[in-house]
Amino acid sequence: MKRSLFFAAFITLAVILISAAVLSYGEGGSLLRTIPEEMIAGDADGDGELSDWDAITLERYLAGWNVETHLELLDLDADEDVSDWDAIMLSRYLAGWNVEFAPLATAEQTAEPTPEPTPCRHSYGEWETSVAPTCTKAGEEKAVCVHCENEITQTVPATGHNYVLIRQQTASYAHDGYKLERCTNCSNAKINNIVMRTSLAGFYDGKRPIVFEGSGFKGLHDWYFYTGNDSLSYFQGENVLSAAEYKQWMDTYTALHNECEKRGITVAFLIAPNKEQVYGEYMPSGVTIVDDSQKRQPKFVEYLKQQQSSIHYVYPLSQLKTAKIIYETYLQQDTHWNSVGGFVAAMQVYSSVGMKTTGIQNVDVTLGTRSGGDLVTLGVGPKTEYTNYSVNYKPEIAVNTTYYSNYVTDQNEKPNNELRVFTSNAQTEKKAVIIGDSFRNAMGTFFAKDFCEVTLAHRDDLETVSGYKKQDNGPVENTSKTVLKDAINNLKSGDLLVLMAVERYDRRNVDFAGTLAEYIAALPLN
Repeated sequence: MKRSLFFAAFITLAVILISAAVLSYGEGGSLLRTIPEEMIAGDADGDGELSDWDAITLERYLAGWNVETHLELLDLDADEDVSDWDAIMLSRYLAGWNVEFAPLATAEQTAEPTPEPTPCRHSYGEWETSVAPTCTKAGEEKAVCVHCENEITQTVPATGHNYVLIRQQTASYAHDGYKLERCTNCSNAKINNIVMRTSLAGFYDGKRPIVFEGSGFKGLHDWYFYTGNDSLSYFQGENVLSAAEYKQWMDTYTALHNECEKRGITVAFLIAPNKEQVYGEYMPSGVTIVDDSQKRQPKFVEYLKQQQSSIHYVYPLSQLKTAKIIYETYLQQDTHWNSVGGFVAAMQVYSSVGMKTTGIQNVDVTLGTRSGGDLVTLGVGPKTEYTNYSVNYKPEIAVNTTYYSNYVTDQNEKPNNELRVFTSNAQTEKKAVIIGDSFRNAMGTFFAKDFCEVTLAHRDDLETVSGYKKQDNGPVENTSKTVLKDAINNLKSGDLLVLMAVERYDRRNVDFAGTLAEYIAALPLN
């Protein structure tokens, strides 16, 4: 015991002497911060154990000797400095005193702190458009710091519409008055200053009794109308069907809808309103005027809604009436709709099947003239000149046409417009088949701008084997082709089938839907 006390006193004296030496010679080395996992506190020589030699090594270090030591293990009081007190603590520990060393820090705790980066004094370049603004939606600009590439953004306000006058017309007995303006940036259009033709003084003056001539009669202001196929009964609401008959129609259409749906084909049914439904204001006296909702086709449309039918059924009466404010939609001395009417109907088919549509006010329409029509041929009245229109829809898409001999031609005659196949450079692989009566002819080229191939056929051509074909202005060539059947057989998932008829032939459309449902049901599923 006396020996241990003597040794501790010796060590204490040595530490005092060493401290004096430190004052004379200065500090030696610096405090390291990384701690090897295998070493322990106080192990100055790094041999894995504590001994008197560790105390001697520490004393020599503090005295200014050039010794190798692990300073990171010698800060025993954790004051971030190796000093005489650390040497005293180590000596007392080795002498058997109850001395507790401060815990060693981990590598993460002892690592030198990462200096904070100097904040960048940003210097941003020019604003660049990242999202262009539109007429109705805001855009965005960004700028990038030339030093650190930090980005900042700012909102660019919507540009707003830039409307210019496209066309205006003064109201007359033949036309509604309006002013059409269209945005130069997005083609959005608005119609202002509407004056309905029927509001003009004298529009109905001198309204004469109905006088039948040939297959029709003359209406007011040289508008001619057809009386064949019970047309007046449709107008006067005299041939509304029973609920049982409407159900039979719906079931027939649904059968074709289901067969097409199995194959991924979309089918739409289109009924072109009779001309007098759209231009009832020109009807002479003696013709009963009833509300549209009380007529045969509108009642069938309402029936389908009540039954929550899933079929795509289109009767575009209201859309044709709206469009005629700007452009007439039917030919004045003919039973058919014109290019505008065909375009409006095509867009309503698109709408019914979920395709993107374009309003008639958003496309360019060329005005021209025409005289006569099939009602002149049918003896209704004399031929006179009136305004006609041509719709310029997607002029950037080129369309080629192949004509085939068909059900109305002798197989030795040249092909005509009744059976045609359009091909185009539209950016799609989808095809369409449009089957119906002569009203289909005003729609074909519009469909060809949105489908790569469109077959335009009369329902009576299902069994026709065409013996001749002709491409646009090319020569007549021999062929042997069931054009309509081939087109139906080749329809694939995503393609479109349209069955259409003018209103006075609506029952024929139902009957053909039944025939086609049976034909398609017999085809193999893809």
